[in-house]
Amino acid sequence: MSLEAASLLVLLGVAVGGVGTLVGAGGGFLLTPVLLLVYPHDSPRTITAISLAAVWANSTSGSLAYARQRRIDLRSGIIFGIATLPGAVGGALLVRYVPRPSFVAASLKRPTVRPAMLLAPCG
Repeated sequence: MSLEAASLLVLLGVAVGGVGTLVGAGGGFLLTPVLLLVYPHDSPRTITAISLAAVWANSTSGSLAYARQRRIDLRSGIIFGIATLPGAVGGALLVRYVPRPSFVAASLKRPTVRPAMLLAPCG
């Protein structure tokens, strides 16, 4: 990987980390479409694994920062965290069966819809 490519990925990481932590989504909704463009020959499994590793780091550091501020409802966080486990395991097992064209279509066709939904006011 060239120094230029590595520099761009670092800048992308900073942007995704900031936005992901700001909206509480980790940033995968931004990172996955970019990874598909940066790594055009990699499988959905690889793209998903890279994205999840980055989102894990971002979510962990963001959670620690919010915990220091005492802004986390731990009870709700634990309940939601446990509830996500079956879906996370199922998704990790099923992604190997998703053809890259379908994965690309799902990730790239509507990149502005998901962020807009996350930022839309509730109620």
